Amino acid sequence: MAKEVRNKEEGEKCTNIGDVMDLVDVDYLLAGGKKHSAEDYLVAILYIARKRGKYEGCCRAKELAEVLGVSRSSVSQVLRRLTRSGYVDFKPYARSITLTEKGAQLAQSLHARRLVVMLMADILGFTEERSREIACFLEHFMNDEERRYVAKFICFMQNNPDILKKWVEFREVDLSSFASTSTASKDGKEAE
Repeated sequence: MAKEVRNKEEGEKCTNIGDVMDLVDVDYLLAGGKKHSAEDYLVAILYIARKRGKYEGCCRAKELAEVLGVSRSSVSQVLRRLTRSGYVDFKPYARSITLTEKGAQLAQSLHARRLVVMLMADILGFTEERSREIACFLEHFMNDEERRYVAKFICFMQNNPDILKKWVEFREVDLSSFASTSTASKDGKEAE
């Protein structure tokens, strides 16, 4: 698996299905690499805001810099660009970052896409590249209820590591052996 499906704190159970941000560590939600995309900033703002209990998408530049592992000046540059594009409301001297409605919608869509990637790559065993392709397609067709189902399934696997382990072992099994076994049992019953 590309990344382990678990909460930050060991032994913590996933109970809040409505808020799928609680399911995964922010490191998983970020696209990765040393240089973060503007998308990573939006997802990180949403993540921080929700962890703080501010669902409208509000955080401080210092928190964002810490989560992304970048300097505050880098954060300021990207936030100015996101402000000009209408995704965030950034007031440098107030040190306040708030997602606009447009920004919040995009951040939630990106989060949903990354959850699907997590499901496809980590649980179902697809390649990362193929998982991203499928997620880009599915995000246009999935509604909130369907996203919750994906989150519930991830949550179920997260809370049942023994089942996840069995699944990971089973997904590598050659299913043709099952077909020959079932055919042989049908043939045996017909012969009797």
